[in-house]
Amino acid sequence: KPNHQHMVRQARRGEEDEVEPKDQWETSSEQFRASEYYIPSKKSSQRQVRHSEDIEVFESALNIAHMYYVRGDYVTAKVEVSKLLKRFETLSASEKKMVKTMAVKARALTLLGLLLEYLGIRDDVEKCFQEAMVLFDYLFMKTDKDSPQMLTDYGITLFMMKRNSEAMNYLQRAIDLGCATADTWQYLG
Repeated sequence: KPNHQHMVRQARRGEEDEVEPKDQWETSSEQFRASEYYIPSKKSSQRQVRHSEDIEVFESALNIAHMYYVRGDYVTAKVEVSKLLKRFETLSASEKKMVKTMAVKARALTLLGLLLEYLGIRDDVEKCFQEAMVLFDYLFMKTDKDSPQMLTDYGITLFMMKRNSEAMNYLQRAIDLGCATADTWQYLG
């Protein structure tokens, strides 16, 4: 198993070794943690990682946070998704406006809103869902391809914003496209 510094050096050089992890969860988590050291800050004069690779890292981080959520570890999930949302600040203004970036951020905000609700931290719940809703509204205007996961997350966001009839429409579309998760069914009724 490669150590943390080795992974960071590989990431900077763009190399990959064949690693057979004992546990996929452990490897994904290590890769995300290693990525924290090579995604440049706002002050960085030259990007070391292409935007598409950033998005892959962000999607992996979101998946890790979602796995904690599914396992019922809401505190760890909140920590992970909060870290992810802070890392969006490292992107340039043009990168923040890219559809893939906005989609991951909208999904992350939905997850954070759910986590805050479950943890009883109600101060920022509405703000998370409101911001996610604005992003989703924009994304659905810009894209003609429906993503089942985006439909699910948007449906949940609409439900949490008390727009239940609209939420049911998006959740049903997600199910029709094969995204029949426990969350989809829970909010669909």
